Amino acid sequence: MSMPAELKAKLAAEIQRTPSPTRSQLSLRTAIAVVVGLVGTAIILGRHGIRPGTREPFFMAAVTLIMLSFAARTLLAAMGSLWTSPRGTQRLVAMPFVLLSAVAIAYAQAPAQAHSLRGDLPCVLMTLAIGGIVGAAVFVARRATEPLRPTLNGLLLASFSAAVAGAAVFLACPLAETWHFAIGHVGGAILLGGLLGAIGARVMRA
Repeated sequence: MSMPAELKAKLAAEIQRTPSPTRSQLSLRTAIAVVVGLVGTAIILGRHGIRPGTREPFFMAAVTLIMLSFAARTLLAAMGSLWTSPRGTQRLVAMPFVLLSAVAIAYAQAPAQAHSLRGDLPCVLMTLAIGGIVGAAVFVARRATEPLRPTLNGLLLASFSAAVAGAAVFLACPLAETWHFAIGHVGGAILLGGLLGAIGARVMRA
């Protein structure tokens, strides 16, 4: 598959305007950013604590592992060549949110509990805080590195950040109530992904 002429011209102009780091330099910067984001996540999660509530520890570990594996796949897609396989990377954008929705369905089998919108706010805020730290770290590391498809690259990095934040908040929240998870967790992750996606598209293009 050859690169379209207009993309070649755009890439050549961008290279002349702003020299890009080598792939190894960019990978190192991204790795450092991921470590910084995960350390920040661990600090927030450590202060709050892992609270299983009525949930089985094995179920919690399995869901967290799956969410983080999707986060890793999304990050790798963002680090790859986006012009060669845009359809595949676009599918990866939705994976963390689809997974969060699937976990919400699992919560539907939990015992019925009273729901309060006020109780959803802490999880939404925690999701935004953790995702903001992770997103800021990876955006700084990969700023102005994707001249061809900055919007797609920003969405991929936003999805990575949302998946990490979703996994952390899932561990920290002891509630097993369907509406709380749908609003406080899935809703918070989608809100975070949208905000970071809009920011990331500008940052990647800068």
